[in-house]
Amino acid sequence: MKPGEELLPKDENGKIILDSVDLCHTWEALEKCKEAGLTKPIMVSNFNHKQLEKILNKPGLKYKPVCNQVAKKEALEFTPFAIEVGFRHIDCAHAYQNEEEIGQVIRSKIADGTVKREDIFCTSKLWLTSLRPELVRPALEKSLKNLQLDYVDLYIMHYPMALKVRNLCDHINVISCVRMCINLHG
Repeated sequence: MKPGEELLPKDENGKIILDSVDLCHTWEALEKCKEAGLTKPIMVSNFNHKQLEKILNKPGLKYKPVCNQVAKKEALEFTPFAIEVGFRHIDCAHAYQNEEEIGQVIRSKIADGTVKREDIFCTSKLWLTSLRPELVRPALEKSLKNLQLDYVDLYIMHYPMALKVRNLCDHINVISCVRMCINLHG
């Protein structure tokens, strides 16, 4: 991008301009790209269950989408199969809440000889509440612990925006709480 250009189109008030696109039509265009040999697998990312079902139930579906989000309960079922049939890029994130299960599968596939650690390209992501410099390493170490790995092959800043970590003291006035407790007690 050139300086001054925006990635997201905005109106005169600075609000992002959305477009109404039928994602099934987009999927059909992706299928044509695959048929033309321009890509091997085609996939979706950050789709919710309802959006994914819409594509899966599309009449004339030629290729089922590969999806990079696997729910916790399904991670133990689908990830071993994916590794057995040749998938080597495992995409994780603290926000997906499946790192422990993915890590368990990777360890088991290494232990049974299906793959070596260096065969797997495992990515994880830094979440919005951990963008303060002092939180980056602890967040990565937590992901590594969950994944039961010594390193990830790629660590990605998930979004370019930070969310404030809130704890109880951030939104409760301690003096007011003490006064309320005194009033309740006495």
